[in-house]
Amino acid sequence: MLVECLISVSIMMVTLCFLVGFLNDCSADLYDLIFELEERTEFNQLRMLFENDLFIRRQSKINTATNGKDRFCIGFWEHTEGDLKYLIYDFHSQNNSTEIGRFTRSCFNQEDLTGSVSGEYCRMMISNISNGIYSTQNQVKYQKDYSEHCKGHLSIDGNLIRINLGDYRYVFN
Repeated sequence: MLVECLISVSIMMVTLCFLVGFLNDCSADLYDLIFELEERTEFNQLRMLFENDLFIRRQSKINTATNGKDRFCIGFWEHTEGDLKYLIYDFHSQNNSTEIGRFTRSCFNQEDLTGSVSGEYCRMMISNISNGIYSTQNQVKYQKDYSEHCKGHLSIDGNLIRINLGDYRYVFN
């Protein structure tokens, strides 16, 4: 009787160990799926923001400025929520690579343009981009960094600038 009890307890323990291992493996797979889904969602939200700015809310031509090697930005006016804003998308490739290493979005609204200190900086950035002069942005308060969500490639070939964001390709001149 004691032997039968010990055998059944042993079988139950082995079964429970297999069950715990199976549940642990399933939870790890589920965590990986959720993480991948979150990454895709963040990337798609970034792409939708970019495309909405470019194709829906944009009110002017797109100005480009590049340093000729590994950095470029685009700038344009957009109309959002009854306010006219100037947007700058700044792309930096990683060292000796075509992969996008840094991707920021800056937004200057009308208050920023009319401010005494910030207005000068904003007008200088808009003027530089409008004239095709690339200048590094140094006022972080206007920038939103999307680098961690941006997976893509950047290539600058003379006057043509190509951006590949996943399956989506954009070309600027």
